[in-house]
Amino acid sequence: MSGATSVFHRLALTLSLFGLVLPLVVIPTNAVGAEPDTTPPTLRIVEPTTGTEVGGDELTVEIEYRDTESGIAAQTLHVLLNGKDYAGQFDQHNRGASGHIRLPKSLPAGDNRLTAEIADRAGNVARVETLVKYEGPPEEQYNAGLAHAQAGRWKEAEASFSKVVKFDPQDADAHVQLGHAYQYLKRYPEAVAAYRQATTLRPDDLEAVLSLGDASMQMKDYGGATIAYRNATELDSKNGEAFKSLGIAYRADKKYPDAKQALGKARQLNPQDADIYSHIGILELAQQNYLLAELSFRRAVLVNPKSTPAYIGLGEAYFEQARYEKAAEAFNQALQVNPRSGKARFRLGVAYLSLKDRAKAQEQVPLLAQVNKELSEELTRRLLTE
Repeated sequence: MSGATSVFHRLALTLSLFGLVLPLVVIPTNAVGAEPDTTPPTLRIVEPTTGTEVGGDELTVEIEYRDTESGIAAQTLHVLLNGKDYAGQFDQHNRGASGHIRLPKSLPAGDNRLTAEIADRAGNVARVETLVKYEGPPEEQYNAGLAHAQAGRWKEAEASFSKVVKFDPQDADAHVQLGHAYQYLKRYPEAVAAYRQATTLRPDDLEAVLSLGDASMQMKDYGGATIAYRNATELDSKNGEAFKSLGIAYRADKKYPDAKQALGKARQLNPQDADIYSHIGILELAQQNYLLAELSFRRAVLVNPKSTPAYIGLGEAYFEQARYEKAAEAFNQALQVNPRSGKARFRLGVAYLSLKDRAKAQEQVPLLAQVNKELSEELTRRLLTE
């Protein structure tokens, strides 16, 4: 065989096509001049990214790989978490692999090393690593959140409970506690969302339903609040707090007959709750039933002589009846219970103005400035214009 023939491995074949004789030349892939494959595959861990926090029972992993020369040797895939191979739990496809690593109970808190390896058909190996952060099982995060909440560290509590629901979305208790944290942080829309999720998971959770109503009230969503509180009264028809909250929501929504009915039911269930009588009084004030309001507030202070809101309400009822001396007396009683009540101090000043006692009204200005600058300025304005 000639040198040229041995170099190019030319093989002349004769094919007959419609009576024609055609030469066919074949050049194999190992022809002289071809470069050996020494380039490893391209390999990337798509998910999780470095620093990702993991929890719950599983870690989802997505890997991409490709090789444009000799091709991927799929059987060489290794996916290791702290050195242990989980490749058997992964499904492979043309461009990569995906799977779930069941987290071992012995997984240490802190950074953990996730490694992916794969080779091509020429034996070139690609290897990439990333770190994932494990902060312990959801139970530990939940307990940490409770500890933060009890200490008043609401940002830290929110962070802990957020991790719990991230890794265990079915944990209704965690959603409730997350809602509490959001409420204390005055993030009311997020609180409502957390409580809604809790009630979806556990519709008979009275705490979650009542809390949903409370957060809705803080957003001034009175319609949403009444729905929540009605649900609460259906869950527990003997719960005076639920009926009281329902009455307050109805009153805020200006549905006075419904408010009166709900508060009346609350009074029947909890006749020694002074707050209920105060809210009935506020309802009567809103309807300009000043004598009925007076009677309700008097009942409230009889049940609880230390109730600042009850004395303030009683003063308002007297004031609306032009009984300014009695109003001033009630506001003074409110201040004896709570000397830092800006509302009581302001209304006392206004009552003195109505009594034409400007000197006593003026005495309230510096005292009021210590607790409420805006009300102090308003009282000053009234002194100058009345």
